[in-house]
Amino acid sequence: MQVGSIGRIYSLLKSRPKPVLLLGAGASVRSGIPAAAGVVERAARWAYANQHGRSEEDPRLQRSDWLPWVEQQSWFDQNAALVDNYPSVVQHLLQPRHARAEFFRKLLSPGIEPSPGYDKLAEFLHLQLVHTVLTTNFDSLLLDTRAQKGRPHYINAIQTASDYTKFTTDPQYPQLVYLHGSVDHYTDKNIIDEVQKLDPRLIEMLLPLLRDRPLIVVGYRGAEPSVMRHLLIDNAESAHFYRHGIFWCRRTGESSQELPPLVDELAKTIGDNFSTIEIDGFDELFARDLWALNLDADLSFSSPGPASAHHQSPTFDMDVSSVELSELDWSTLHTRILQYAEALKLSVPPQVERAWVTEQLFNLNLAVRANSPTVEQLTNAGVLLFGRKPDSHITSAITRIEAIGSPEWLKRIRQSADDKSHLSDKESFEGTISGHLWEQFEQITQFLSSFNRSFRLKGEVSESVVPYPPLALKEVIVNALVHRDYRMAGNIEIVVTSSSIKISNPGGLVEEVRHRFETGSIETEIRRGRRGIKGYRNPVLADLFYGSGEMDKRGSGLSDVLRDVRNNGGDVRFGPNNDNTAFEIEIFSRPEAVDESTGTASPLVATTSRYAANVLEVTKLPSQVYHAGTSVRSLSEVWQEAGEQWIPPFLLSDGRFFSFYDLEDRRNPLSRLLDGGDTETLSLNELSGHLDGSRQLVQLLNMSLEGHLYRAGLLVDKKRKRAYFPKEDDGPRVITYQARLRKATRTVVKARTSNRTDKVLYWEHQSFSYRFEYYGDVWVLIIEPGYVFTFNGLKGLLASERVNKLSTQRASRDYNNAVFNDISFWLWVLARGETGMFNFAPEPRVSDLLPGETRAISKSLGQSDSRITLAAKFPTVVLTDSSLIEEQDTDVSEVDIDEELVNEIAELAETYRIEAEEEDNADSN
Repeated sequence: MQVGSIGRIYSLLKSRPKPVLLLGAGASVRSGIPAAAGVVERAARWAYANQHGRSEEDPRLQRSDWLPWVEQQSWFDQNAALVDNYPSVVQHLLQPRHARAEFFRKLLSPGIEPSPGYDKLAEFLHLQLVHTVLTTNFDSLLLDTRAQKGRPHYINAIQTASDYTKFTTDPQYPQLVYLHGSVDHYTDKNIIDEVQKLDPRLIEMLLPLLRDRPLIVVGYRGAEPSVMRHLLIDNAESAHFYRHGIFWCRRTGESSQELPPLVDELAKTIGDNFSTIEIDGFDELFARDLWALNLDADLSFSSPGPASAHHQSPTFDMDVSSVELSELDWSTLHTRILQYAEALKLSVPPQVERAWVTEQLFNLNLAVRANSPTVEQLTNAGVLLFGRKPDSHITSAITRIEAIGSPEWLKRIRQSADDKSHLSDKESFEGTISGHLWEQFEQITQFLSSFNRSFRLKGEVSESVVPYPPLALKEVIVNALVHRDYRMAGNIEIVVTSSSIKISNPGGLVEEVRHRFETGSIETEIRRGRRGIKGYRNPVLADLFYGSGEMDKRGSGLSDVLRDVRNNGGDVRFGPNNDNTAFEIEIFSRPEAVDESTGTASPLVATTSRYAANVLEVTKLPSQVYHAGTSVRSLSEVWQEAGEQWIPPFLLSDGRFFSFYDLEDRRNPLSRLLDGGDTETLSLNELSGHLDGSRQLVQLLNMSLEGHLYRAGLLVDKKRKRAYFPKEDDGPRVITYQARLRKATRTVVKARTSNRTDKVLYWEHQSFSYRFEYYGDVWVLIIEPGYVFTFNGLKGLLASERVNKLSTQRASRDYNNAVFNDISFWLWVLARGETGMFNFAPEPRVSDLLPGETRAISKSLGQSDSRITLAAKFPTVVLTDSSLIEEQDTDVSEVDIDEELVNEIAELAETYRIEAEEEDNADSN
């Protein structure tokens, strides 16, 4: 048996033939996915809970409960370690098959980012230092990392027998082979019979690869006979005893003389072809040790194997074109490749020659050697990025520009841009921009810059400002060029007016992004603060623009555009069209009118601005949560038993009540539903420390808040966590309240009526959404103003994609001051006019009390220990600016709303109204 080094592993990565990498469960532990021993424990706990009518998330369920139980099972081997019972535990406890699949799906979705080791492994795949990864795991961590980074551009995942046709011993793109199948396809191999042997077709497919390449094993304990014996040991002779070597990585401190039995047998079978290598762990190996060697190395990049010109690539930009390398813009290519290498820390030879630059074309999927080493052709990405005339081959690869405005404005803009050609008295001009994407990027930037002249904004301290933030313009230009669908006819279209810039491009949201917004719009989610939304239609284009510094890959592009534009005093709207065949973004400029003779403007109102966070600090919480057993199994039983009597907020989970209120107090209606004798308390820290405890705490907080809102006269949409006022009996609801400076009135519910008949089409309600979150060491309540639409002014909610669009359109013109006024109003509603602190705790109505018990209950169930106290003010910071104006809060002015959209919503409301009437008639009959 040989002993190797980490340097030896890196040498294998650099050499040919490229090694095969085998990953085990140890590679995924730091990404939140337990190794085999952890899976056994979770499975045993899950099965014990199910057998005893308990919830796996019950905080009282301890190891001392489930371990003796599983050890008593006839099939359990008490002489073996818990981890060695893995196949038996899965076979006997995780049944039926659907339950097994659901268990593993939950286990494989821990909700945290893949670890640094996977990040760097993805980089090694992108650099083509590894071509094939085998895994005994079921997780998608490597695929998730690729989706987040866009690197490598594609991974060929082979999970089931139907995927075998995609496997090759000389892959053009990295391939990931799941040895034990797929949980989602019910082909996962976990039980005793399943882990004895692999699919014979899979072994036949893998043997040539293992015979002719080194095998590096990381994070695998080598316990499954299917991999160790059926694949490796039994085929050692036919694989020439793995003459290129098997390099088995073991954790520091593990003795090489005490290998697991099957690993030891493999080592003895192949003799000196087996080596052990000491590592600190999967993440340390890839993210620290191998990556450091990679940064220090003078890489000699190798090109991928020959590709067929007819090969079907996974994305359009990776498809092979008919364009040869002779049509390249070599000057731009040289510059951009060096930028890419510097940004991504790739080694560059001291003397950069064309041969080295050419080799990078093949490494970066910009070109392929098609059919033979002497035939070199560009991919579509290579044509778009560096071709001299890309639109000759990809006819849609041009940008159409148009400016619309008064003749004087257009002349002034073109003169300021030193463009004296074709000046006329027309109210618009049009043109096209062509060339490779770098040329288009520069020309579009120059074109839009001519409409973005700075001017002096007068004030106590004057400053230079621009109509549009330059970084926001850069972001939307890059998005249009990189993310458009070049398969579709049509071009990028840019329309500029004196007040806005609109960019539309063929191709809506890619599927991996679109499915996240099935119940809302991307604009709505981003306005709510969601970031990290990523998806790549053209991963090679995105990779090169990222490497050049023109874009990032954090999924924050549109979020940054929204932030920068609104901070500049403008606004933005964006999203796909109705059939998701195009994407459009429109940026609205600052609103000041510029004096063209002086190049200056006065702020609309010069003042000191207050920037407020829409969060309320929870300053006091109950010190404990009561929980007790009950035979009640549904909420309907609770309400039926209580009748009209008041009930404090509670949870019913796994046969137990949870509440901030003493469950054994006879004044508590829940006390009559207890089994008796097992009431306990948990501190909030203890509750939060249990599995799912934080979610339970948030549920109790939500219920307490919702009771507070009901008593304030609001309607609560619990599903969407939002609240709004109903209409008055005689129509709209107007509220007079104390605004920030003076008394104000606000119409919180108004009727949208027909211009022709005055008939009510639908009702528009001002609303706010709410959620509790834990920041640092404090809980906060976050409120976000918005709009709700109903057909009856009450609970008849209208819900559809078109309604979401109307809500977004309605809110999109609520600028900083209006939003600040909105949250100030809702704070007044929540605090009931209090200015320091305010409490909410559901209290019983006097009519629900037994005679003489009013004071007693106020001292027990309504005791201060059960109250939740919040600060009655928002955190603020004061800056000298002009974007927020301290003014009287009156009704928000009407905004321009798409009339066609309003008509659609009106029709929808009428449909809902008719259906509701029919249901009422049916009930009365």
